[in-house]
Amino acid sequence: MLAASGYVDTSIASEIGRGFDLTGPIPSSGGLFKPVVEPATMSKECLRAAAPAVRAGILQATARACTSELAQEVHDLTQDEVKRGWLAGPIPLERLSQTTSVSRRFGVVQSSGGRRKVRPIDNLSESFINSTVSRVESIQPHGLDVVCAAIAHRLRVRERAGKATVPMLKIIDLLKAYKQLGISSDALQDAFLSVPNPETGAPNVYECLVLPFGAAASVAAFCRTTMSLWHLGCALLLLHWTVFYDDFIVVNEKSSAKHCELVLSSFWSLLGWSVSRDKETEFAYFARALGVKICFQSERMFVVENTQERKDELNETITDLLSAQWVDQHALASLRGRLQFVEGQIHGRRCHRHMRVLSLRAEFIGGSAVDDDLCEAAKSAFIAARTPSAQFGALLEWLACWEEKHSTFPWFERVSSAANIADGPSRDNFGLLKGVQRDDCDLAMLILELQCGMPELATASGITASSVSW
Repeated sequence: MLAASGYVDTSIASEIGRGFDLTGPIPSSGGLFKPVVEPATMSKECLRAAAPAVRAGILQATARACTSELAQEVHDLTQDEVKRGWLAGPIPLERLSQTTSVSRRFGVVQSSGGRRKVRPIDNLSESFINSTVSRVESIQPHGLDVVCAAIAHRLRVRERAGKATVPMLKIIDLLKAYKQLGISSDALQDAFLSVPNPETGAPNVYECLVLPFGAAASVAAFCRTTMSLWHLGCALLLLHWTVFYDDFIVVNEKSSAKHCELVLSSFWSLLGWSVSRDKETEFAYFARALGVKICFQSERMFVVENTQERKDELNETITDLLSAQWVDQHALASLRGRLQFVEGQIHGRRCHRHMRVLSLRAEFIGGSAVDDDLCEAAKSAFIAARTPSAQFGALLEWLACWEEKHSTFPWFERVSSAANIADGPSRDNFGLLKGVQRDDCDLAMLILELQCGMPELATASGITASSVSW
């Protein structure tokens, strides 16, 4: 069917049949996605050699997680996957070879339609399996811009044709989408999962037979597969639909809605795909997909917005972060990812400017403090001797040179103002420094380097390299 319709990703059907690899190069789609060069950072030989040590560490980490809040739910979800045939086990550790890689499974809490659910994540980055993956394309699934562009084009065509009726929408959600795609026989030795068992307090190991949720290769495999399904629907069945991650958004006329339902049902049955019947909706004038609501208001207008549940959830998360005195890097990165998902449905450019500030905080080494209190982040940067800030980097470079010059190993720590010997000088009181050995600093050169990276420092402070007196 793909060959007959002229699809460019000619190998995807055979890859689905034999299963997908989890390591090594990701096959090209034949020009479907934007070219990019992302080499692997570890060879498969190094992965095999490091497997025993990495596996021991992962098993220890899983054992500690047996008392965590989500351990029982993760264990129960794993047992359900065993019953469905997606996992095999538990498997005795002595059956694992020296080169077998094991990845840790943990749970994250998500909210869907106001309901709490736990999703198991398989951390193939921690086991270095993802480090062996290289790619020549940047996977680009349909975003809301594609969804909206397709609907807008349809409305313009309908207007020229004189149609006065309002189109309808339908959402189709693939059931456990990753679990409907298998892995190759070569990938089996990299598909073992370490799962906490709260009853025994020890980890259980299971063999994964389908795409694990957390593998870099799984993302590419799934997106290439859904794009091939989308192409078949468009080219052979003349469907107006887009694929929004694992949701297919179908647009159709009210007069032929029942016929379209029959076509879609036959399509999934023919190809052997399962859809979530409990989430499947009838054709209507509005639909929800992944926290986004699309609503037809007339034959010429439709509105896209974030659902109220998503707004409330983000409001609660941001309020909790603002009330905290300290926010770590992981929390800010997580918030950034969720906000990036909703930013496309927010009008104006102010949101983009705020996102840049959040990104800088999230990428700052050592985390970020709320209300611009960057003392902890600065301390961590001093300790690590690295920072994403070019201006602060100039200070770190000077400090590193000073340490080498004096063969000194400084200790960095936050102290109270009363115990801080720099507190007095910061208030123009240098009495405490009498008799203290001090070192010369090429202040003019240091200020010049800072101003080259941030010229606004000169206008803000009025200080320039030439104005420094000795």
